[in-house]
Amino acid sequence: MPAPLIIITGPSAAGKTTIAKKLLQRKSLNLKKFITCTTRPKRKGEVNHKDYHFIGAENFKQAIKNKEMIEWSKVYGNYYGSRKKDLLKELAGKKPILLIIDAQGVKKFKKIFSACCVIFIDVPKKTLLKRLKERSAGAKEIETRIKKFESEKDTAALADKVIQNKDGKLAETVNNAATLIKYGILLQQKLKKA
Repeated sequence: MPAPLIIITGPSAAGKTTIAKKLLQRKSLNLKKFITCTTRPKRKGEVNHKDYHFIGAENFKQAIKNKEMIEWSKVYGNYYGSRKKDLLKELAGKKPILLIIDAQGVKKFKKIFSACCVIFIDVPKKTLLKRLKERSAGAKEIETRIKKFESEKDTAALADKVIQNKDGKLAETVNNAATLIKYGILLQQKLKKA
């Protein structure tokens, strides 16, 4: 019986990674982070094979060509994706898997793993702008991300639940997500036994 799969998704700068880190720290959830691949450079403090599998663009393109990716996308000039072999290894384990992917990847995962629990982290546009400015994003990058933000919001329809991540309400957002994850794990376990 494969391990339960929980997906956290939402627009860029919605707080997916921060929320996921807090959820992974909760021993009661007993989650294992699924590590995706990217070609983007490491940010300060990130560790290869812990935050992402950081790989070169040519290797990533070859993996796409060889159909080694379940899903992949090119976002702001960098590739992001989930390798089949990595996921199959994690699904063979006992711990529920927490996967953080962008909105584009959710559609592909839902086709393959229809019982997965998808949580969409939403953020008010005003908050998104503030966060992008805090990241020192330039005017062109902000404009591009706002356009993408509008299209990514459509993915909320695929989610089992949409959670608002408002400024100053991180603990509340994490608690809401934790409750949903507990429910999602139980539901997936029941479906597998049926």
